Amino acid sequence: MHVIAGSTALRILRALRCPGCYEGFVPLPNPSLPVRRVVLPDQIKPFSRPFADSSASSRLPGECADHESTLADEGFSPECALAARRLDFARFHGLGDFSQEEKLELGVFDASKRIHIKTVKTCLLSLKLPAGSLISIDHDLYVICPELVVIQIAGRSDVDAIDLAQIIMELCGTYSLYPSLEKEARSCSCSYGLQPVMAIATLRKYMQQTRLTKKGRQTLSAALCLVCEGSASPAETGLALMLSRAVDCGGYGFGSPLCNARLDFPDDMTEYASCGHYTIDLFWQDCLAGIEYESATFHFDPLAGLPREGLTWGQVDAWRASFIRKAELDRRRLREIQATGVQILPVVGSDLANLSALDRVAWALAYRQEDWCGVAASDHFSLLDRRRTRLMREVLRRRLFVW
Repeated sequence: MHVIAGSTALRILRALRCPGCYEGFVPLPNPSLPVRRVVLPDQIKPFSRPFADSSASSRLPGECADHESTLADEGFSPECALAARRLDFARFHGLGDFSQEEKLELGVFDASKRIHIKTVKTCLLSLKLPAGSLISIDHDLYVICPELVVIQIAGRSDVDAIDLAQIIMELCGTYSLYPSLEKEARSCSCSYGLQPVMAIATLRKYMQQTRLTKKGRQTLSAALCLVCEGSASPAETGLALMLSRAVDCGGYGFGSPLCNARLDFPDDMTEYASCGHYTIDLFWQDCLAGIEYESATFHFDPLAGLPREGLTWGQVDAWRASFIRKAELDRRRLREIQATGVQILPVVGSDLANLSALDRVAWALAYRQEDWCGVAASDHFSLLDRRRTRLMREVLRRRLFVW
């Protein structure tokens, strides 16, 4: 039996989240994340929290508790989890996007069982891990749970807080960095509309009950200060991290937003609204401002996902009509959201292509925050060493938005 760990486990988890990539049924964690709600001014009560706390997430199956069972209590036998010298790589290639040149990371429960060969890298696991830390793929193949994947990757010397935050937001979000298998979205490098497989609350509990290196604990702690649950795309993740990261670290210092926050219309508006609620990509409760990312593929290209050869004029006309209907719905949605007092700032792909365009997005959000919170807009931009700040921002922008 093999236990897949580390970066190999991350790649396989990405693939397993996508429908149709694996024939068998794999019981991936399905955490019940708290609903992230927009709170309008007349709904805010004195001394109450304006939005749901992510620490209130319900627990995953087999999650740590004060007196939780461990792998040993579960009857797991470490004698089975050995790194074999000869592995059938074909079975792994069908699950993840890696080649035979890359090392396969496997977990063992006994240091004497480590095998030092070119194709395999082994890491030591403990039987004191919480029950449910291993996910069965088939009768003799396991993969470690998402929380353990994050903890292992945090200890790597080539991973920093931004790298780890992107991984956490992907696993706590509704997308996977694994190519979509659907024909209508074949131009996408991701799969969208998936279920989250991890909650931030459970990751914190794993962190408390797992032995980490000093570097790993520092990296994970820094990443947890940046992340939020519910991101629906890499662009949303990048914008959230870029805008929330501290100014002296290359960000804009707005604080973490709510990802895909739900806006419920007040009773006196439901009669005129097109639907009962909308979701906002990124939302800052303190200034009632949201950012909507409008990608070219899903918002501006009427022929996105269609082959460029063999199209009939009827197909082109049908897709253009569909695009017009979608554009009308987007405009109606924007009008109804802004009628509640929430300011929506649209962001397009070209806004992420250079730092000056991204600055303009941040300026718009900063002036909105200045009106509502009394925080000077210049606080996000004016520093003594402006040249150094812009250099750090450009480095961070390239890391977050070059896919």
